[in-house]
Amino acid sequence: MIHGKKILLINCSFPHYNLAIEKMKIFYGSNAVEVRSVTDIFHQDFDGVCLSVIFSWDVELAIKEAKIALGMGRMVMIGGGGTQQLHNYIKKETGIEPHYKIQSDLEAVYGRFKMVYFTRGCVQNCFFCTVPRIEGHTVTLNKASNPAKVLMDNNLSQIPWDYKEYIVDRYLSEKISSVDCNSGFEPNGIDEKTVKLFDKLPLRWWRIGFDEIGEEKQFIEAVKTVQAFSKKKIRAYCMIGHEPIEQCIYRCRKIIELGCEPLPQAYINLNATERVPKIMHDWNEQYLRDVQRFYYQPMLWRKLKLEDYAPRAKLKNADQVIMNF
Repeated sequence: MIHGKKILLINCSFPHYNLAIEKMKIFYGSNAVEVRSVTDIFHQDFDGVCLSVIFSWDVELAIKEAKIALGMGRMVMIGGGGTQQLHNYIKKETGIEPHYKIQSDLEAVYGRFKMVYFTRGCVQNCFFCTVPRIEGHTVTLNKASNPAKVLMDNNLSQIPWDYKEYIVDRYLSEKISSVDCNSGFEPNGIDEKTVKLFDKLPLRWWRIGFDEIGEEKQFIEAVKTVQAFSKKKIRAYCMIGHEPIEQCIYRCRKIIELGCEPLPQAYINLNATERVPKIMHDWNEQYLRDVQRFYYQPMLWRKLKLEDYAPRAKLKNADQVIMNF
């Protein structure tokens, strides 16, 4: 962390909620001012700036703001998960080594936020995820956290049992009306005990991943286990674009066949400097967007067949929501 009488905080991934920025507001207290740019004419007298990046495609903005602040002779800190894959590029451009790993000072900040991590780390090593590189493969519990409606823990099904019980007990004691386990549950970690435990919470729905064709057996077993012990609906994350068209569409249809809702997400390179899907196999960008849009909206796949679907201009807003998901 940097220090000074006046520290500017910039969420480079605005308007997305930035937990690090919210924690820094508490950490720095009255010395912190959140701005959109270091060129803000009302805040030219500052000692340093903290730039937080959630997504890799926002790194260019962080570099731009950093160069301005450095040119003014100010201290600069760049951090956030979005910098992990581009940390060498950031250092080359600014001379600053970004802080992409978990910062103990911020983890220890006590407060009430819109989202929360009770645990950090993940035992999985998914090709499309940087969590192990940022948080590690060892799962740790943070008792300084307070329950929030959005629970961001990266792998709730494969954490120690006493951690699971601690999280559920904390939520039940707070009597929160709605909980979204946003990053979801790994299929191979879902069992009867885990389902019964988390079903005590007012979950909006269960989130499970089915991102590769090789996960089919585990996914089907996980869905059947959830449906056997919970009445809450299931929404399944479904990466598309990284496998051939036939396999991706098969996974979307299998999710629907099992009574769940697919949440297709077009694969974007982890080091992408633009928010544009990577085109692989037999895909093209337009068809990738069409398939994603179609299976993302129950109002479409419940009434139409994919081959009969023709994107319409009035769906532009829906397209924007999907690509921002």
